Amino acid sequence: MPTKKPTVKLTVQQATRSPSITISNPEPSPMAMPRIVNPSWAFDPQAASGNVPPRPPRRAGFDPASSHAAGIPIKLVATGTVHPNGSVSIPGRALMNPNQSAMLIDRILFFSGAPQLASAPAAFGTTLGGVIACDFALGNRKLTASPVPIWLFDPTINLPSETPAITNIVGNLHQWTPRHPIYVPPGEYLSPTFFHRGFLNSDILVGITYEGRSLPRGVVPENVAYPYVATYISDAMAFDGATHTAASVETDLNNDSDSPLHVDYFTGEAMMFLRAIVLYYVLPSWPPIANQFLLTMARSDGYEIVRDPLYLHQIFNPHTRRMEILNHTMPPKSYYNVGVTLNTAAALNNAVGQVQIAMIGWRE
Repeated sequence: MPTKKPTVKLTVQQATRSPSITISNPEPSPMAMPRIVNPSWAFDPQAASGNVPPRPPRRAGFDPASSHAAGIPIKLVATGTVHPNGSVSIPGRALMNPNQSAMLIDRILFFSGAPQLASAPAAFGTTLGGVIACDFALGNRKLTASPVPIWLFDPTINLPSETPAITNIVGNLHQWTPRHPIYVPPGEYLSPTFFHRGFLNSDILVGITYEGRSLPRGVVPENVAYPYVATYISDAMAFDGATHTAASVETDLNNDSDSPLHVDYFTGEAMMFLRAIVLYYVLPSWPPIANQFLLTMARSDGYEIVRDPLYLHQIFNPHTRRMEILNHTMPPKSYYNVGVTLNTAAALNNAVGQVQIAMIGWRE
């Protein structure tokens, strides 16, 4: 027996000249209807391959956009060049919704490339995710406590190597998919500022892409959630065969506001900077370098999270660089303490290492 097709009636309101659509659909058969899942990650090839775990479910009763499926797709792209130990702010016009309406940002893509490194002998081992950091602000609201190395937001797009070669440029691709879309009011834009943390004696090309939805004019979300990211970056420690230690302070992995912070996950990375001729080659962190660092972790109220020192790869998933936190709410004015120990068995000339940790969450 053939299935009855839905009928669609399209009318135009002369006062506003905006179309209204009425859909009349017969009662569906349970066997004929597919189960709809969250498209923000379900159809991601990496998620399908098992490299990236499913994103946590959205909190019950919390819808940051009234209708999560509302809006027309939009993609905004901007680039810049940042000099060693310098910074560059992306002009707002490039990242402002050209439709003059509000928008939701579902995913942010980062690109970083260093053309001068392409001919270097060890360029294949250079990763820029820990060298380039980004600071986000939306009007007067800070989404990052301080500049965040871009590989700490989310797993890199090319996880096995972290160094995809793009023509003659040593380039890295990274991404961030916030748990809740970032709502940008009309006439405003999410402002990124990129920082070159040094270590490489080369200008670095940076690029950013916002993938999201342009909302109809006049649509205002019933609830809004904004992400918040805080980081701890250890001192650089020499691979000289001696034992070195470092520790975070209360202004690093903290919730400095008067409202609770919902923590989704922590990310952790480690890098080695190898001095050769006039450049520092930044080597990928997993697995050999990550196995050199031992970590402990505790909450500011003394609650032990990692009591006995564990290697970085024992705390953070080697495939995602994450330590997942489920249904954790961080009290106002609280923080995490992290202790780092580097104890190399043998000295390595002209090499230093560093641990970088981020805490990713959101506030209503």
